[in-house]
Amino acid sequence: MTFTDLMVQQTINGLSLGAMYALLALGFTLVYGILELINFSHFNVFMIGSFVAMWTLQMFGLSGQDVILTGVWLAFVLVVAFVVTMLFCGGLGVVIERVTLRPLRYVKGPAAMITSIGVSYILFNLILLGAVLGVAAETRQVRSAPRVLKSMPATLHLPDGTRVACRTDDFAMRGLGVSVDPPPPLQRGDRLHVSLSADDGVHEFPVEVATVLGNRLGLMLAELTIAQQRAYVRCTFGSPEAWNDWDSNVAVDHPLASFVEVFSFGATGYVRLLESAYNELSSWFRARRRLLRAQ
Repeated sequence: MTFTDLMVQQTINGLSLGAMYALLALGFTLVYGILELINFSHFNVFMIGSFVAMWTLQMFGLSGQDVILTGVWLAFVLVVAFVVTMLFCGGLGVVIERVTLRPLRYVKGPAAMITSIGVSYILFNLILLGAVLGVAAETRQVRSAPRVLKSMPATLHLPDGTRVACRTDDFAMRGLGVSVDPPPPLQRGDRLHVSLSADDGVHEFPVEVATVLGNRLGLMLAELTIAQQRAYVRCTFGSPEAWNDWDSNVAVDHPLASFVEVFSFGATGYVRLLESAYNELSSWFRARRRLLRAQ
């Protein structure tokens, strides 16, 4: 990125940030001028509005820089996002004013200001709670050992003495995956040896076939001696070839998609929470109805 490109990007960032500050200040001024109250939940309404806007853009398939819109279609998507966001934030502001601020309009003292601070914390923690519920509902995946994706040359030593060249798909401290073409006649539970190369030579390790999926084999290491363990680490985790292209498969960051994913997690969490509450209440009402009928 050249100096000119950097200055243009920082200018755009400054204008965007300044416009956001100006909108927040304008909102504070309008609310204070009409209600004579500083609404501290104003920031959080903007925060929720940003999530709604990003969710709206995601609905049109905009999740980063993969899709670039121009012309009339870009104007249409932006207008829809603005309209949806303004309607949602306006409705949220009306609810906050009717439920929390209007009953305290003529109450003297800091009660209304403290209430707006409480509403701010409620909105902020609702977003956090939704994300927590969404993540908690995800299936937990636990690996017993860290696994590294890497293709390296290897050799299989079959029980009949045949040697078959292959390549590793990944490796871990408890085994490795290899691809063999054509696949040898092996079944789960077969014992054999695999050879891997290191800077000090070729080392052979006893393994057992754990999985057979086409031309891919999952090999589980047998019990190794201390010397074999050191040699295995040199051949895998300690090999320079294992890390020379560690960043080749790193995905491009998509901040917009990440924010939308967090928002989707939150919405999913609340939906599952409501479903669980509905099922529990339905079960309780059915049990209560059966009890009343029995009496």
